[in-house]
Amino acid sequence: MKKLFTKPLSRRLVFLLCYVCLPWSLRAQNPVSGKVTSSDGASLPGVTVLVKGTTTGTASDTEGKFTISAPSDGTLVFSFIGYVTEEVAIGGRSQINIELVPDL
Repeated sequence: MKKLFTKPLSRRLVFLLCYVCLPWSLRAQNPVSGKVTSSDGASLPGVTVLVKGTTTGTASDTEGKFTISAPSDGTLVFSFIGYVTEEVAIGGRSQINIELVPDL
C-alpha cells in the first residue's frame, strides 16, 4: 500500500496553503476605536461609522465612543443627521477621535 502523504506532496500542500492564506493576512483587520464629539465638545451618540467601500459599520454609543475592525490602510466615514459627513484615513492608527461640524 502506498503512503498518501509523501514528503514532496506535503511540502506542496504547505506551499499552497501559504500562497492562499497570504492575501488574507496582508488585509488583516485591526480594531480602531475613538470618540465622536460635536464642535462644542459634546458627545454624539448614534453616529454611523463605516469602513469606506465595505458594508462594515457600527454606531457610536451614548458617550460617543465607537470600536470597529478595519484595515490599517482603510478610511472611516462618519455621518450623522444635521452634521457634515467626514472621511478620515486610518493610516495605521488604532485611536481616532473626531469632531463633527454642524451642517448649515
